Amino acid sequence: MDKGSLFLFFLTLTFSAQSQISRIQDSLEITNLIQESDNLRKKGKYLEAQPMAELALDLALEKFGEQDTLFAYSLHNLGTIFLSRGLHKEAEVALTKALQIRKEKLGQQHTDYGKTLNNLAVLYEAMSLYSEAERLLLEALLIKEVAGRKDSLDYSSPLGNLGGLYLKMGRYPESEKRYRECLALREKFMDKNPLPRAGALLGLANVHLKTGRYLAAEKWFLEVRDTVENRMGKNGELYFKSVGGLAVLYWETGRYEEAEPLLHESLQLIKQYDKNGTDYAIGLNNAGLFYAAIGQFDKAEAFYLQALDSSERIWGKTSYEYARVLDNLGSMYYATYQGDEKAEQYFLQAKETTEGVFGKKHPEYARITGNLALLYVRMKVRRQRSEELYLEILQIYKIIGIEETLANASALHNLALLYYMTGRLEEAQQLLFQALDIKKKIVGTKHGHYLRSLSNLADIYVQMGDWATAIDTALSANEIHKDLMLQGANYLSEREMTQWMNVFKERTEIWHSYAWRYDNDALTSMIYDNALFYKGFLLEAAMRFHKNAKRADGDAKSHYEEWKECHRKLAAEYAKPFTQQGNVKELEAKANQLEKQLVRTVKDFGKDLGQVSWQEVQAKLKSDEAAVEFIRFRLNYPRPTDTVLYAALVLLPGDKSPRYVKLFDESHLKKIVQSNVDSNGLSINSLYSFAPNGSNLYELIWQPLEPMLSRAKRIYYAPAGGLHRIAFSAIPIDSTHTRYLGDSFVLIQVGSTRQLTVSTSTMFNHKLKTATVFGGIDYNTDIVSMNRGKNKKGKWGLWKSRSKKQNE
Repeated sequence: MDKGSLFLFFLTLTFSAQSQISRIQDSLEITNLIQESDNLRKKGKYLEAQPMAELALDLALEKFGEQDTLFAYSLHNLGTIFLSRGLHKEAEVALTKALQIRKEKLGQQHTDYGKTLNNLAVLYEAMSLYSEAERLLLEALLIKEVAGRKDSLDYSSPLGNLGGLYLKMGRYPESEKRYRECLALREKFMDKNPLPRAGALLGLANVHLKTGRYLAAEKWFLEVRDTVENRMGKNGELYFKSVGGLAVLYWETGRYEEAEPLLHESLQLIKQYDKNGTDYAIGLNNAGLFYAAIGQFDKAEAFYLQALDSSERIWGKTSYEYARVLDNLGSMYYATYQGDEKAEQYFLQAKETTEGVFGKKHPEYARITGNLALLYVRMKVRRQRSEELYLEILQIYKIIGIEETLANASALHNLALLYYMTGRLEEAQQLLFQALDIKKKIVGTKHGHYLRSLSNLADIYVQMGDWATAIDTALSANEIHKDLMLQGANYLSEREMTQWMNVFKERTEIWHSYAWRYDNDALTSMIYDNALFYKGFLLEAAMRFHKNAKRADGDAKSHYEEWKECHRKLAAEYAKPFTQQGNVKELEAKANQLEKQLVRTVKDFGKDLGQVSWQEVQAKLKSDEAAVEFIRFRLNYPRPTDTVLYAALVLLPGDKSPRYVKLFDESHLKKIVQSNVDSNGLSINSLYSFAPNGSNLYELIWQPLEPMLSRAKRIYYAPAGGLHRIAFSAIPIDSTHTRYLGDSFVLIQVGSTRQLTVSTSTMFNHKLKTATVFGGIDYNTDIVSMNRGKNKKGKWGLWKSRSKKQNE
């Protein structure tokens, strides 16, 4: 070889080496950009990740061309970021192109081809193309099995994604199976990085949340949250999804005070990363659900409307995600009576969209159709259509084999209500029998689901004229009702307890409405016991109970916290079907043991939540005493009304039951009070007068009670509603205004007559030695007018006639 040829050879070799070095440097630069952008994506910082990924793609195209594997890698990375942001069209273009290049250059057995196949499947799931997503994931698993990589960490990714797909499709057993397989693999290959395992745990937590297994779900959500926080701080998708999952779990189990801050924490974290992405849209919808659950409907509506806008932009109007928000809006408008036509519009659109996604033979289609049918029950002109829809729903559940479920029981229950409202009582009765049988098998008798059907069965017996069976059924339902109240008092906060009591308010008013219509000793006794139970006692006793325990020192306080947690866990277990309940007996035994320790160590612990019966009140009455519980309720049977009624429950020594006395419509009391209002507020002289036409306080409130109080000298009375504003002793009992109720009886006002059983005898028997009495005060009088009238004699009216009593 001559020198010139040798020179050219070395020159070519040099250029080739330099070209190879340059290629390696370009490849490293692009790979670094891809890896850094992927790390940002995993932390949830999508907006920071995307420009970096786009730069990597541009460099790969410029340096290597669009058929190179590095270009495919860049496309795969950018497509994954688009997927995380909810940019589905862009993600599909990028991932489809990457899949094509990897198939041609690497083959279908290559790991990288499988990764793109996996991500494309996740995209199709997000686009509600579930069949296509399942096909791709099963293909990805098969490819890895054929390649002998079934026992590898690589195999776990499509397993986990298949678990997520089945979760969304409502195929919960299959979802749990896949997640457990995924978890087992990731635990085997976890080494020093626990994050992949946390991802599988998050999936399992969501399955358990969906199926009501709250204890395990909470444990796993907490583990995921703590694992991620310890590893990378409060960053990334796993962190905010675990926090969001905890928020959902806590509000579903009534722990609203714990749920709200977690919900906002999750939303704020997602918003920092990408407020236009899928996670933020889901978070907005969850926030709407939360605020609707606690009755803050203005906030709920605002979140739902934002979620609807985001869902339309991300998934489109033909997606299930969009339909779900429509359904939630419809449910909110239904619950708040903000226009049945408005609710109907949202339900119809949600139903049509869900049918397009899943078809008719799907639980979600049946659920949304059920919401529409329930609305039509209320809309009288649509009741025929409501029946058609319920029959369709029941047929769907039969076809897909889920008749022994709460969903099917609810459909039976609601169709029964429709038949009840349209006078088809025997058909309604048979449907409720079926619903009760299913609910008893799944959740038992001491559960809200069972209680609702039992209560409605009592209503049917009333309409059929079978009062004896109706009252027996009502008594059984009422006991369950009170058990649930006491169960809640064991662990709910004051705010939660108030909300929990409001849930049952409508039903207690129906019991009152029964008593207004039908005179029955057992029913009146139940109403009296309920008055003792609900009239301030339940909430006040529960708060006093928790206050006493919290003030305890040392072991007692620790035992209280442990006891409270036991009841939280028991509440979660009781909410599950029997077949899914775990360690209930152990928890009950532990709670019982702790309670015995608290009774011994915390003052009045055992007394605070003790129930009181009318017999116990009666036992405290002397022969010349009586107890009167006034009650106020809305007439809610046979149909809801705006009429508010007052009645009195009179308890006398020796009676076999309390006596029920109908009093008046609240509008009559308001009329008397409002007709005696002057510029200074309330005209006392006019209000406490005796009008011959009967429009006076005596004839309205007291005269109906007098026949049964002829032997009573001392009367303990507990007012209700507007009666708290009335001075009973000052009510005149004749037109001469010389005799007042206070002259005929010793009247002792109490918050509830149950106070007779828990108060010391001195509370009601002590005598005041001195007293200063002020009356007729005009708080609007200026100082000049006061000085002018300072020495003038005013009109004493009532006060003059009561001077003797004042001086005693």
